[in-house]
Amino acid sequence: MGRKERFGVSIPADLSNRIKEIANRKGVTRSRIIEEVLRNYITESTHEESPHHCSGIIVVVEGKPGLGLETLYEDFREVIVGYAHQHLEGVCVNVIFVSGASQEIENLTRNLSSCGCFTKFMPLHLGDLRRS
Repeated sequence: MGRKERFGVSIPADLSNRIKEIANRKGVTRSRIIEEVLRNYITESTHEESPHHCSGIIVVVEGKPGLGLETLYEDFREVIVGYAHQHLEGVCVNVIFVSGASQEIENLTRNLSSCGCFTKFMPLHLGDLRRS
């Protein structure tokens, strides 16, 4: 790993306390946690900025029952390669497997969010695994 650099960051005290608690539970430093969070943020931001082919999963938690997401799924069938549906504690949860143009995957995620769903896209770096 390269050289480390220090810089100051101001955050609310309650957030700082929560980071300290997590660091203590995990047995790592606060710096290690912040470094991990920043790496994830940079990866996700970079992923969103440049158009490319990608694969990943979208976790969809339906905020309201009966949203009729099937029509939306059909509209994006060129990037949806499969999905799983489960009821957890009375809430519908879908895991959508996607592969295709990053812009289309982002459009699907945005459309799901606008329907009142909680969504989280997680890119899978499959090319990295194939090279290993």
